[in-house]
Amino acid sequence: MDIGLAKHLKLNQLRLISVIAEHGQLSIAADEMAMTQPAASRMLSEIEQTIGTRLFVRHAKGMEPTLVGQAVARRAHNLLVELRDLAREVGELKEGGGGTTAIGAVTGAAVGFVIPAIQQLRAIAPKAEIDINVETSDNLVRDLIAGHNDFVLARIPKQYDAKQFDVVRVFTAFLHSVY
Repeated sequence: MDIGLAKHLKLNQLRLISVIAEHGQLSIAADEMAMTQPAASRMLSEIEQTIGTRLFVRHAKGMEPTLVGQAVARRAHNLLVELRDLAREVGELKEGGGGTTAIGAVTGAAVGFVIPAIQQLRAIAPKAEIDINVETSDNLVRDLIAGHNDFVLARIPKQYDAKQFDVVRVFTAFLHSVY
């Protein structure tokens, strides 16, 4: 098989290979793909021509994958699973039900704000991935600038210009929530 193989195989062809390998029957694969058996047979023949070898050995009781057929079927199955998972993940992200963020916070803010917020978020977006970095303000702001944190709850150290950040003051709100 050459490197250009990936350019020539289509998703419906990969699905056909996967379904034939799963069921061992061209007729079942054709039904599952909502196509006629002759159309499925033609498609399989085209795939085998593209790859340059037989993928299945035909028997009276069905079809059995060759070694190359096993490899292609395994990879086809894995690709289809990945695409299904991608579609699910994109849907979750579009609905706000998932995603990834890195939060940096000083100890007091982590305990007072971040942990309660994460608990609330988990109730509505259980698949959200949240990394918490508890550090000093100096390290948190440095990591924010480096892109290791998406946002931080910290003071802005003197060596940094506050104008380079979108700052929301929460100290007053924090005092009210503590007392």
